[in-house]
Amino acid sequence: MNKKYPIIRTCSKCGNVEQIDIDKKEAAFDLIDINEVLGKKCPKCQSEKFTTYGEKPDMEDDLFNEWAISEELHISPQDEDLLLADERHLNNIIRLIDSESTIKSKRDILFESLCVMVYDITEDGGNDLIKQQVIDELNKRIELLKEADGWIMDYIKDKVYPQLSIEDEE
Repeated sequence: MNKKYPIIRTCSKCGNVEQIDIDKKEAAFDLIDINEVLGKKCPKCQSEKFTTYGEKPDMEDDLFNEWAISEELHISPQDEDLLLADERHLNNIIRLIDSESTIKSKRDILFESLCVMVYDITEDGGNDLIKQQVIDELNKRIELLKEADGWIMDYIKDKVYPQLSIEDEE
């Protein structure tokens, strides 16, 4: 049985609650707009103001695989790197960076996520073993990292690159 993920909207004026159930892929990548499915107005009071809540599935292998090969799929319209910069995603990130089927724009985001992990642990403390593992993985892929350089914010590079075996080309 495939789990369904509810999207619930509540009318801000009258409190009417409506719900639709979507599948894992639709929930992970925000592919369904509840207002397109149910209409833009509350069926009870005709208000157009709602609060909306939707459960998101964990990013598992199948979702990572689909995301990595598609320009159209997004975990978030922005800040995907921040959402992926979590040690529980590390194995998938490394696997997809090394996969020939991963498109360049997604590989760039994956490199950015690794740099964010190192940055976060450097700035906020955290698991130094994970930090060293990420640094080692980045060092193995320095040439690919250089290709993703334009995606990585300067303030991240300022903290992370000195920890890598990257040659200064200035």
